[in-house]
Amino acid sequence: MLTPDYLKGLPDPIIELFYSVEDCVIEDIARRVRKMGTTTRTAEIQQIALQALGEGPDIINQKIADVLKISQKEVERIFAESAEVATDNQAQISKLVGIPLDTGFARELGNAAIAAAMGDLTNLTRTAGYVMNNGQFTLWTDAYRQALSLAQMQIASGVIDYNTAIRQAIKPFTQRGMTTIGYASGQTISIEAAARQCILGGVTDMAAQIMKKNAAGLGTDGWEISAHAGCAPDHEGVQGRQYSNEEYDKLNNRLVRPIGILNCRHVAFPVLLGISEPAHSQRELEEMKRRNAEGIDYEGKHYTLYQANQMQRQIERSIRKVKRELIGYDNGGLKDDFTAGSIKLRRLRNYYADFSEKAGLIKQDERTQVSGYGRSISAKAVYTEKHRS
Repeated sequence: MLTPDYLKGLPDPIIELFYSVEDCVIEDIARRVRKMGTTTRTAEIQQIALQALGEGPDIINQKIADVLKISQKEVERIFAESAEVATDNQAQISKLVGIPLDTGFARELGNAAIAAAMGDLTNLTRTAGYVMNNGQFTLWTDAYRQALSLAQMQIASGVIDYNTAIRQAIKPFTQRGMTTIGYASGQTISIEAAARQCILGGVTDMAAQIMKKNAAGLGTDGWEISAHAGCAPDHEGVQGRQYSNEEYDKLNNRLVRPIGILNCRHVAFPVLLGISEPAHSQRELEEMKRRNAEGIDYEGKHYTLYQANQMQRQIERSIRKVKRELIGYDNGGLKDDFTAGSIKLRRLRNYYADFSEKAGLIKQDERTQVSGYGRSISAKAVYTEKHRS
């Protein structure tokens, strides 16, 4: 069965790959602006900029191609494994009613879902961009060119020093990170959120289709919605319960966020009403609800368990933002900024650990990882923070 806990970390390997593209952009821009700052000759600055505008996009496009190639294998693994896990409870029903499952259909559907997910991920790279300092969303190639062209003009004219030029050049790329246009809303969303929607949505949609086919073949008459602690308010009252086929259809039609879409980690699976034992008792569901409402009080503010989970995600994003800044400062040679960023990172990490402990949440350090923030920069940040003057 596809449990909420199983689905929770499913997209993480794909998201980590997309983070590596973000890091590549920041590293490249910081290095090239730093190189401009090594000379005072306008012609040489222009030559460096021209070379950057010619080479940079090709380097990053190759990085994107490599990421998509690795993503293909990861997506195939994720969907194949999920298709198998999704049919667990139907296999039990199959034995009970003496009707075999149609496994061939599941394989065909899985292959189609993999192709659709890869198409979506490829489109993400084509529509990826950044919200620039003027608040405008700009495709990444144009954002890259704008940042380097502005840095070239500022350094060549002597309007600002090259340290300031580096800070301004990398700011759009570290503030919000790479973004894209949301499928439904038309608003810009992070690559992380878009990739998560792509994988979670693809897996849950595939699973739903497999289970509907199996339900029809096995003659089941109801559905059970999975349950998890810290549930979002719109699904808390319906999770963990069994519904007849008609009741489930009506429920999904009235929910603003139907089961299994828009980052929902719930899955509905077919059951035989009156025969299939619910995964959670009524008492367990009430305890989940009570614990969610009880939540925690932290620094004078009350958080439900759901809100605490959301806060934890926010702190993780803040940690990744500072790490991206440190990548830029390190590649740009900005020692003072690197020191300040290292101090900020330590404080954020301490805050993350303390908040997680108080909320009773497990730290998910893998969600704070930034691929370009390797051992070298990490060790340098720790040393710098400890030995700051």
